[in-house]
Amino acid sequence: MRERSLTHRDDLTMNEPDERDILRERFRADLARPVSERYYSEDELIAIFDSAGDYYDDYLRTEALLLGARLYPDSHALMARRAIFYSDRDMGLFRSFMDDNPELDTPLTEIMRLSDTYPDRDKAIARVAEFLDTHRLAEDEEVIQFVRIVHAIGLDRWLVDNLGRIRSKVSYLPTLLYEVAVTAEESPILDTIAIGLLEELTEMEAYAPEYWTLLAMAYLRHDRHDDARTAIDYALAIDPDNVEALKARLHSFTPESDSPEIDTLLDRILRLDPSDSAIAYLAILRAEERHDVDRLLTIIASLAPEVRSTHSIISKAVEYNHPALAAYLAEFYDYGFRDDDDWKSLAETAYKAGSAAAVTLVLQTFEAKSGRPLNHDFLLYRILYQLRKYDVAIAMFGEAGPDGTLRQPDNLHPAFAMYVTMLLRLGKLPEAKEAADAMIRLLDTEPAVPGTSLEKHGMRAFLTDILRRLRSVRHTDWSSYDPLSLDT
Repeated sequence: MRERSLTHRDDLTMNEPDERDILRERFRADLARPVSERYYSEDELIAIFDSAGDYYDDYLRTEALLLGARLYPDSHALMARRAIFYSDRDMGLFRSFMDDNPELDTPLTEIMRLSDTYPDRDKAIARVAEFLDTHRLAEDEEVIQFVRIVHAIGLDRWLVDNLGRIRSKVSYLPTLLYEVAVTAEESPILDTIAIGLLEELTEMEAYAPEYWTLLAMAYLRHDRHDDARTAIDYALAIDPDNVEALKARLHSFTPESDSPEIDTLLDRILRLDPSDSAIAYLAILRAEERHDVDRLLTIIASLAPEVRSTHSIISKAVEYNHPALAAYLAEFYDYGFRDDDDWKSLAETAYKAGSAAAVTLVLQTFEAKSGRPLNHDFLLYRILYQLRKYDVAIAMFGEAGPDGTLRQPDNLHPAFAMYVTMLLRLGKLPEAKEAADAMIRLLDTEPAVPGTSLEKHGMRAFLTDILRRLRSVRHTDWSSYDPLSLDT
């Protein structure tokens, strides 16, 4: 997560993160009260908006703006935050808002208007330089938006070349150093100066683990692994439970590393931040690589429902037919995964894992939750093929409707190959020959037949071989004939 510096100077003199966090959480709790009972000062609402933005919490940002519009309808500072909110969402909305509010002339809104210079580079440089000539970057939000917009309009080189001048315009230097360094993560140009800025920042604010962690990550980007480990050691000495520092420690291991410390770190991060699905999935994959199914199942069981309900993790629960799979599938649906394709994917995962029980659970859960069956007839067709229920599968192939998966273009070639193979194994040789001849004619005359060139070539070769064998006096054992490995 891209968080803002935790030692920013705020107009509310909230220099400690706990004060901002307490204010933000008090506001969150008050949202359950009637609007008429909520009261916050203008500065508090600004601080709540800015703080919520650090954590990409658009819900809190929206509620702060709504309450601000009610209590302080003429506040230019809050109107400027609305401009920020719109620009984060959609530049068209931002421009409409600015066009409808030409009277907004705060330094912050002037910074926001710099985005209208893109992509005219010369105009952008002239406007940015003119702004610096006539303004200071007195507030943290002004620094943040200035760096963000200069980067967005493609002036990273200008930012590097003029950093000394910009320094002289800010009221609180750590904010500038931090914002440029964070932006460097997505800018090769800014990355050339990031280490120097972060080293300076850690000298100024030596007890901020977040800065040491950022410095460690910058070192890692430049393959300075020893320096990175030292920076991480400093961060963890200040705050042993700093999650981002622990993640940086994880990044410091090379891909070839197989240290037991990696698993210890993964477990520790998950205990501290149970919402991190990427870390959870990495821990599951490591257990899978070691064939440690018990650990894999334990990790899944320990996760918060919202993390366990991500597609990648629920797929692993399905693949290994977790003992609590029925409950996890219900969670998966309840957390918003209701698209048929998501559930068809899970059913496919269960099928490939060879777990008929898991396939059944997926289908039953979807039907129980949605009130309708999951029409994945191609999967059922394959299961019938594997069970050698050929008569039933052949009938299904002939009766398949357009709303299922059996007739989908991606499934045409394997489904037809199974169909011909089943006819052969049932001794229905004339029907198999007729079907093979018909498909070859289609492949030769209809360019719109679904499939890649390789798939079509493979199908033609498969059917041609069958026709050759049917004409031959030599007997073919059709029960074991499987050049496409359809039986596995």
